[in-house]
Amino acid sequence: MEINSKGESIFKEYTSGTKEHLTSQVSKIAPDIDAYIKNFVFGEIYARQGINKQEKVLATITALAAMGGCETELHTHINTAINVKIMPKKIIDTLIQILPYAGFPRVINAISICKQVFKERNVPFDFSEQNSH
Repeated sequence: MEINSKGESIFKEYTSGTKEHLTSQVSKIAPDIDAYIKNFVFGEIYARQGINKQEKVLATITALAAMGGCETELHTHINTAINVKIMPKKIIDTLIQILPYAGFPRVINAISICKQVFKERNVPFDFSEQNSH
């Protein structure tokens, strides 16, 4: 399966600051998955109009966090959030917003992955001194 230039271009737009991409983990063993991600997910879904880049990424993060069991993808999309200039506090606040719907274990898991990505990317994340209400 070929990767189209539209999908590849939009993929790079969102993932340019990420050292390792999810697609690089699957491209050698399942190259069609790489093509599906770039052609469909980025070339079709992320290319749609209606909501901006940041809103698309936050929607993706909340869906993955709520589903659970998506740690690899969540790690990837938290990196993507940083790439599209979403502030770390906004990511955390968005995860807190889904707490009543997704539950504590899934939100805590997602926040743990955020902390890991923030450390890997040298992004400051200590919000303990900020008012939480």
